[in-house]
Amino acid sequence: MIRCNYRAHAIALSLAKEGRVFGGLCGWKEDEVNAANAIISIRQGKSISLDQMISIINLFPAKMLDINVSKEDFVSSLEQKYTPQINTGTGILNCKTMDILNSSDPTKGMLKSSLLFRAKINGIKNRINLILLEEVKNRNILTIHGAKGLEKAS
Repeated sequence: MIRCNYRAHAIALSLAKEGRVFGGLCGWKEDEVNAANAIISIRQGKSISLDQMISIINLFPAKMLDINVSKEDFVSSLEQKYTPQINTGTGILNCKTMDILNSSDPTKGMLKSSLLFRAKINGIKNRINLILLEEVKNRNILTIHGAKGLEKAS
């Protein structure tokens, strides 16, 4: 719990660097969780879901992904025919993208490059278990006022 909003970013950055998943102010958003889970799965040689694939596609420039149409059109067609597959660099994600996602900095070249986002992704890159939305909800950054009513009755 923090006293005022301006402290949220510093606390979030600290938690992110430690690999902690959290909600509330500056917390993990659903698309960030999907992207993180995609990276975790790819680094373990597992297939990724459609939502995870879309999150990764939205994070990289179309040119880097060798997409010749608009991302919206590409995602639209992908939603019609996508089946989870193990990514080897020969499918939707090319070798260059796979190398980045498996590298020491999986955020390299991403369109979203804020310090907090980079810390979130780099904090969980060596994680084994996927992030569950319940985990995000269990740890929150809230102001004193935002936390009112959350006290547990004993």
